[in-house]
Amino acid sequence: MNTKEKLAMIKKVLGNNIGRKVSLTIRRSKEEYVEIKGVIEDVFTSFFTVEVETEENKKRTVSYSYFDVLTSQVSLKAS
Repeated sequence: MNTKEKLAMIKKVLGNNIGRKVSLTIRRSKEEYVEIKGVIEDVFTSFFTVEVETEENKKRTVSYSYFDVLTSQVSLKAS
């Protein structure tokens, strides 16, 4: 499977899970990871959005590219 097909498959899986709660692990640097929880909000041509709740109990929308998932900069799992 080539990269283009892998990216399309990631987009399809995320699209099928819109509205579901997920736990995201974001790689900030070689040894630093951040974990957040949110809800998959929408998928677009080259990125997807997740609504997360901040420590101040405010909601904000963050976006990541499908390539971030492919390269393991962002990993998701159902929560």
